[in-house]
This record gives sequence, C-alpha cells and structure tokens, in this order.
Amino acid sequence: MKTGNLNSSCRDAELYYYEMLSGEGAGSVPAGVEDHIRRCSRCQEELGRLEGVLSEDGSRLKPGGVGASTNIVGLLKLHLAYIGKRVSCETVRPFLASLCIPELEIRIPTPITAHLQRCRRCSEDLERIRGLNLDVEGLRHLCEVFAGVRSGEKISEGDELEDVVREIVDREEPEIVTIYHMEEPAKAEGESKGDEVYGGYPIRVEVVEPEVAASWINFGEAVRQRISRVSWRPYVRAAAVIAAVALMATVMLNTPAAKALTIGEIYDAVAKIRNVYIAKYVPGKEEPAQELWVSRTLSIYMTKAAGELVLWDIRDGARKSRATSGGRSETTRLTDDVIADMEGKIGDSLGLVPFYDVSEVPKGAEWVRVSGDELEFAAGTEVYDLRWAAEPADERIVLKKWRFFVDGGTRIPERIEVYTQLPFEEVYGLEMVMTVKLLTEGEMEEAVKASSF
Repeated sequence: MKTGNLNSSCRDAELYYYEMLSGEGAGSVPAGVEDHIRRCSRCQEELGRLEGVLSEDGSRLKPGGVGASTNIVGLLKLHLAYIGKRVSCETVRPFLASLCIPELEIRIPTPITAHLQRCRRCSEDLERIRGLNLDVEGLRHLCEVFAGVRSGEKISEGDELEDVVREIVDREEPEIVTIYHMEEPAKAEGESKGDEVYGGYPIRVEVVEPEVAASWINFGEAVRQRISRVSWRPYVRAAAVIAAVALMATVMLNTPAAKALTIGEIYDAVAKIRNVYIAKYVPGKEEPAQELWVSRTLSIYMTKAAGELVLWDIRDGARKSRATSGGRSETTRLTDDVIADMEGKIGDSLGLVPFYDVSEVPKGAEWVRVSGDELEFAAGTEVYDLRWAAEPADERIVLKKWRFFVDGGTRIPERIEVYTQLPFEEVYGLEMVMTVKLLTEGEMEEAVKASSF
C-alpha cells in the first residue's frame, strides 16, 4: 500500500470520500481515483476517520441509511465540493435555507459552515431567515430564488420576506471570502489550539480579499428582477448550486412528517439561541411583568421590570440603569464576580425551561405531546406538556406543568405557559406566560439604542 503523503492525487480523492462511504462509488468515482483511495494509506486513514465522525452523529448520518441520512450525505457532498475553493457570501446564499432545517443539521465543519463562522453578514442572514418561520415549501422556494433558478412570484410586495430577500440580494460585494484547506493530521495536531484548528479536524480556514466581479453584481440584479415580475428568463448558475437546489426540492417535498420532539431537543434548541426577546406575563395583565433582552453574540443582558431598565454590558464591563419614566442613567463598573455571574445567566437556559440541565428533569416526569383537539394553535407549531410532582419544604405534593408551544422547524418555544396544581385542588392554575421572539444582532442593537443607554 502507498504511504500516506499528501499529494495532488490525495487532494483530488478527498472530493470522492463521501461517494465511497455512501456506497455511491460505482460509476460516480473515476477509476483512477478509486484505485488511488484503495491503495493509499493516508486516504484509507482519512476515510476511516470520516466514517467515524459520521457515525458519532447517529444512524441518521450513517452512509447507506434511508430518509434524512441519505439527504445529509448528499448535502455534505455539495458542501465539500468547495474544498480549496473561494467561498463568498454568494456561494453560501443558496445553502441558507437548508441550514434552517433541523433534520439536515450538519455537525462537522465544511467550507460552507466555516464561512458562516467567520462572516458576520451571512450569519445574520441565516438568523433572519430562521426568524421568518417559513414552512418547508417556503424554504424550498427561497432556496431556489437565492440560487437564481426560480422567480419570486410567491414573495408578496411589502411583506417581511420581500424585505429580507431584497436586502440580501441588493449587496454588490461579499463581506469576506474564505478558503477551506485540508491539512495533514500531523500538521494540524502540531498547530496551536486557536480558531484555525476545528476541534482536532485537520482543517485550516483562510480569509482572503474579496474580488468584486461583474457576475456578482449581475446575479443580484437577476434576482431583483425575478422578485419584481413573474415573467423571467432562466438564469444559469454553477452546477453545484443547481444541484443544491435540486437536492433541497427533493428533501423538502419528500421528508415525512416530523416525529414528536423530545425534551432534550428543546434544551438543545434553547442552548443555540443567539439573540432573543422574552416577555413574561401574569394572568389578567396585558402588559408584561418583565421583559428580557439577551444577546449571546454581543454579551448583553437587559431587563425591564418594576419601572426600571437595567443593562449589563459584559464586554464594556458596565451596568447601566435608569427609570422607565425617563431621566439620566447611572453607570457602575462590574467586578469580576459579577461579570462571571452575568456570563452564566447569558449562557444558561434563560428561564425557558424549568431545570438548568435536561439531566435534572425528574425521572418520573411526563413529556406529552398535546393534540390539536385539545387546543388551537398555528400551523407549524407543536405543543408539549412537561408534568412532574414537586415537593416543597412543607412536604406537600405540588403538581407542576409547563406547556411549550414549539416552532416545528427551529424547535424553539414561541410561547410557554407555567401551571401549578396545589394539594386538594382539582385543576392546574396558570401562573405565568412567556412569549419568545428571536432577534438578529441588528435588532438587538436597536433595542438597546431605543432604551436610551
């Protein structure tokens, strides 16, 4: 067997690792490449390592599987087609819709996800699209519009979706361009543990100067024309992007109805929230008893309650407060202990789940999906009850129930109702209602600005 030196043949072979693992090698992998992979010790080592990474993510990612697993492997192939190539915001754009689908979550770094990690603009675009709460058909359509192979006839003039699409395609140049390089494992292990090495993966991401090309500007104009009129001529894109659109259409139209979510999946979704607004209401009151703005990307925690606005700006190391009725704000410097405490609050569950960690959910707790016959809720929303018995200090058994109205796509609760049933009572009593709205970084900054801090 050949020794594992990284040469041009190995680099060419990297693009076909997924075909080999998924059993799609017959007829799709060039004979010379397949022969090289089978004879090269380095390629065999990398193939085995990649297979191990995929198997860590469960059966839905195992090659040769069915349903979502096959679609994820196909999507990964499209992502990895950009190894060693320039990835701009335009490259990433057609993939944004697929990244909003939990069933297609990719948990290893790819050229596309690596660009998102480095590019503030693309990351915000992804959050804005998630915030639109589009259904499967809407995401598929948006993917095709961004790829320039379908018109925007379903995008109504003046609605939020139109504003988002126009803002994204109106840009005439990328913010950054990245290149995703595969390194030899020994070299990657020798690197410092900075952000250039992705958790032990032999990967290096290079940021290069953007090149403002005519094709970039023309693409934006082409999509703008499709939004403004139904009649349009096909706009041809790169083969890989067209393939991405075809895959999205297949996945979204053939994905079976989602099975019930677990409480663990709710915890996972809450942990991934980046910017959020939470309002807490008590029964019988129209105005929220407390409002909370949290940004994990900006390290900001702001509350409004009892006639007072308080802003903890962790990066600035300051606490600012003022009365909601107006007046000057007061600023105090934060101690290291307070900063650590606030960082913990920003990083925890934000009060959107009853226990700090899913492992703390009582063993006897019930997690029940609530059917539509019991109450009314919007399409695309799933409702679940978490019920358990609590034992207060006086040893009386108190029954607790948290009802979650969950977005079926993001898995993030949009509304949470908190109930308690005291001893000798026959029904649960509503104690509090929380509403949740995801924000972009820009919206978070506007909220702080509007508070006059």
